[in-house]
Amino acid sequence: MADEYLEFRVTELATTVAEMGVERAEDHARLRRIVVIGFVAFAAVIIAFMALSIFMMLRCRT
Repeated sequence: MADEYLEFRVTELATTVAEMGVERAEDHARLRRIVVIGFVAFAAVIIAFMALSIFMMLRCRT
């Protein structure tokens, strides 16, 4: 009886730890996706300002 209860508790603990690991992995993937989207948006803004400045230089030169 005690062995069955102990086995049940160990299985329950292992399941809980596995679920926590899955949640942590999902949170990490979500955070990584947010960081990548932010970096791409920042790079797009920088490229847009560079293109605008080049356009203005070429326009004002003539």
